[in-house]
Parts: sequence; structure tokens; C-alpha cells
Amino acid sequence: MADARRLPVLNLIAPILAKNKPYTGQEPPDDYLDRLIHQSISFAQGHMTVIENANAGDFDDAVKCNIYKAQMGGKYLPVPAQDPYNGNANINTPDTLRVWMRSHYQRETERTFSFELQISDWNATNIPFSSFFRDVSAQLWTSVMDVLDQNFGFGLRKETVSQEMVKRKEKSSKKEERSER
Repeated sequence: MADARRLPVLNLIAPILAKNKPYTGQEPPDDYLDRLIHQSISFAQGHMTVIENANAGDFDDAVKCNIYKAQMGGKYLPVPAQDPYNGNANINTPDTLRVWMRSHYQRETERTFSFELQISDWNATNIPFSSFFRDVSAQLWTSVMDVLDQNFGFGLRKETVSQEMVKRKEKSSKKEERSER
């Protein structure tokens, strides 16, 4: 029965809520909720109060909170029943939803900022296992150059070129020895 009494107000605010983008962390949660509550739904507050006063529980904070929860999206879905950041308090009022959104936003923002800092701080000397990667890449490059030298005779590596020169000198000295005999 309470759903039937709420329906006219829900039909009144539904088109306005549909125009709002779901909250995905695109702005601080206080800004989003203030805009959602004060600019989108405030005109229906009188109707909600009348329904709540006529029948307790028809439009209480839990109902409003569920309306606001429906506006969440992305990494803010699903909204948990209890706030894991603040002592597992039930998220059943607009105020407790706001507290959860602040905490979640702060953690997501810090995680993103921390990750961006980690990436920007990387260089050849402080990348984890940098010496390992440097050694592996040197070995890989050496192997590739050896294959190219052996199969195609490119002579691109200094060691290969110098080794090739030594071999040529040895061959020429052997030829000279043979010719002298």
C-alpha cells in the first residue's frame, strides 16, 4: 500500500532523476548529492513530507536513501548495506549514504593518485627488479644479434665484428703459411 501512496511523487521526480548522470566519482560526493537533493528533488519535498506525515514510513529517510542509491554507478555499485569504512554502520539514510560516499571517494581518489605517483616516479634506477630486466634485455639483445649475425651475416655487434676480424686474420695468416711452404 505504501508503494501506491509513493507512486505519484516517484512519477513526479523520475524524469528529473533520469536526466542526472549516475554518480561514478566524477565530482566530490557532497557536490553531487547537494545538486541531486536541492536542485532535482527539492521541489517534491513538500509532497514527500505530506505522505510521510499521513503514513509513517511511506517517505522516510530509508526510502529517500534508496532513491539516491539508485543514482550510483560504476565503482560505486553496488552500494553495500553496511559501511565498511565507518564501523559497519547501516547505510539507510541520506546522511549515512553521504558518509559512505565520502569515504569511498577518498579511497578511490587516493588509490588513483598513488598509482599515478608510482608511475611518474619510475625510472631506470627505481623500477622494481630493474637490474633483472636490464640483464634479461641485454641477454635477449645479444641472442637476437647472434642469430642475425649467424643467419644473415649482418655483423652488427662489436664483439661479432671483432671476432670476425680475428677469424679473418687467422685465416689469412694460415693461407700465408700454406703459400710459404
